[in-house]
Amino acid sequence: MAFFDSGFFDSGFFDTAVTPTITAITASNITQTTATVTVSRSNPAAGTLYLVIVPQGVTPSWSRANIATNSGWTATTIAYHDADTDPGSGATYQFTPDASGLTAPTAYDLWAVWDDGATTAGPVQGTGFSTASAGVPVTVSPASAQITAAGHVPQIAQPRMAAPTAAHIAATGRAPTVAQPRSIATSAGSAAATGHATGIGQSRTLSPVAGQVQATGHAPAVLQGDAQAIAPQAGHAQAHGYAQTIGQAQTVAPSRAQTVVSGHAPIVVKGVRVDPQTGRVEWAGHAPTIAQGWARTVAPTAGHVRAMGWAPSVTTMPIGGYPSSVTITVPAGRLLSVASGRTITLRTR
Repeated sequence: MAFFDSGFFDSGFFDTAVTPTITAITASNITQTTATVTVSRSNPAAGTLYLVIVPQGVTPSWSRANIATNSGWTATTIAYHDADTDPGSGATYQFTPDASGLTAPTAYDLWAVWDDGATTAGPVQGTGFSTASAGVPVTVSPASAQITAAGHVPQIAQPRMAAPTAAHIAATGRAPTVAQPRSIATSAGSAAATGHATGIGQSRTLSPVAGQVQATGHAPAVLQGDAQAIAPQAGHAQAHGYAQTIGQAQTVAPSRAQTVVSGHAPIVVKGVRVDPQTGRVEWAGHAPTIAQGWARTVAPTAGHVRAMGWAPSVTTMPIGGYPSSVTITVPAGRLLSVASGRTITLRTR
């Protein structure tokens, strides 16, 4: 054995240490200013993972001697850097915490290094990403707080989903708008637009569960056809005020709740189907109308379709069949001399 102890062999000759290979660096859960970064590597080993995020097109360098500054990275611009202990196991590792302090909307590149104090793997460039635009939030979904836009022409625009749970989304003032969401689906909170010319526009689905969707004031509107379904479960979809509108919805179908339009000249236009189950669809005020023929079906099951006020009207919608009954209430002192007014119920033969 003296042969092996004689120093003939280098002490590192039988070294079995493994050096990882970084195979991918990706970003997920991307917002306007943050992102979750995950690194994938083969042959994982204990060491340290060093991350840097730089503007797209910037190439950084890394030095072990510089790890106390910018986690070892040098570049013309560094948006974010981090150093995490590699546990030495698992095919992927997620940096903690998420990258933050990024700018919206900006394209970024990801770079990473693995190092154990003696051996370095990298730098390796990952898959680039872009932060979300400040004007295009993916989700507006407060849990216990409020999102409020107030003043002249306030607007919450182009979110994919507006879905408060126990809180409120409120736009208040002149011409406030919640515009172009794919879904407005309140749970126990409310999405409200209040003021002059309020609008909740171009939503695919208006479906409050136990909360409310409200447009209140002068000429409030839930409008423009892309509201494919207005279907409150136990909540309300309401427009109150002067000349309010729920327009061009393919389906107005409350199950146990109400869709209410009240005030001066309320209208539901071009609905393919007006079909309450056990709830009510009501229009009240001056000249309320279900209009323009595209309401192919007005067919309540156990609920009500009611037009109440001065000159109420349910017009040109026989394609899908008539309702079992329609109630028209004419208030006192209008067309009739009867002091108490009169309610007329129309039924099919």
